[in-house]
Amino acid sequence: MEVLPNLIGGQWCFSAATETVPVMNPSRGETIADVPMGSAADVDLAVQGALKAFPDWAATPPNERAQVMFRLKGLLEAEFESLAS
Repeated sequence: MEVLPNLIGGQWCFSAATETVPVMNPSRGETIADVPMGSAADVDLAVQGALKAFPDWAATPPNERAQVMFRLKGLLEAEFESLAS
């Protein structure tokens, strides 16, 4: 089964963690991948990435931040069928 990487600081990173949790397709009851149970090092990398990104995001006007979320909403709606199957 494929073990998915973490997206941390805009980079795909594989965890050193050995314990995983299955990702289920609820419509079929099948496991489609596994995700790692993040280690303390994974959490630290994610926190450091968030701290690095925060100043730019905080300086982004609220209207622009809202547009990012609306684009995400549009992508989710456009891919609804493939995400739901």
